[in-house]
Amino acid sequence: MCFSSSPEKHLEHLTEIFNRFRQANLRLNPTKSKFGMAEVIYLGHKLRRHGVSACEDKLEVIRSFHTLKNAQQLRSNLGIANYYRRFVEKISMKTPNLRSLLKRDAKFVWNSVHNQVFEFLKKMLYARALFWLFEHAKTVYLIDRCLLHRNIFHPLTIG
Repeated sequence: MCFSSSPEKHLEHLTEIFNRFRQANLRLNPTKSKFGMAEVIYLGHKLRRHGVSACEDKLEVIRSFHTLKNAQQLRSNLGIANYYRRFVEKISMKTPNLRSLLKRDAKFVWNSVHNQVFEFLKKMLYARALFWLFEHAKTVYLIDRCLLHRNIFHPLTIG
């Protein structure tokens, strides 16, 4: 992925990237490449010009649950919450009551304390807060899956 502050800079960055690919004897598949996108969905995150946020359809799973009925539903929801933990500061310190229901011999009894923590967690996750802003002057590493097992990284400074 390549982020740029303007279309002109984007062309410069793409030229540099293509040159680096040529130097490393790497090829791009044109049918899998997209250019000039305003936003990109990647691994459940929406990447935009101003930062990164969670995909709403992924968070809809948590938002759609009203009252959790069993440990499996709770485990599933905590898994999604953990994946998006960057949205909620110190999430593990805010969910011990929920996690206590997942202990080995714990009986699953949902009460108002659990419900209050779960509702708080849903609201915080669905707030769509930005958790990372792209810094254009940083070094970006191009990693090809084929080269990953040989620890070959191609540093690329974009500024």
